[in-house]
Amino acid sequence: MLSNSVFIFQVECTHYGTGSSVVPHGRRDPTANIFWQVGSSATLGTYSTFNGTILAQASVSILTAQC
Repeated sequence: MLSNSVFIFQVECTHYGTGSSVVPHGRRDPTANIFWQVGSSATLGTYSTFNGTILAQASVSILTAQC
């Protein structure tokens, strides 16, 4: 894979539950040049692992654990 490759994923809406993981393998910098274009909103659950940049039309929410 070329180091200057750009990946753009287009999805309607995104919800990743508690403890989910979206991590690319085999890249030196797993966050470089990865973009998520979301049609409406994105929600990342508590303890989620997510790499890349989220571009959402409405909102991006990151949930936290409640004590």
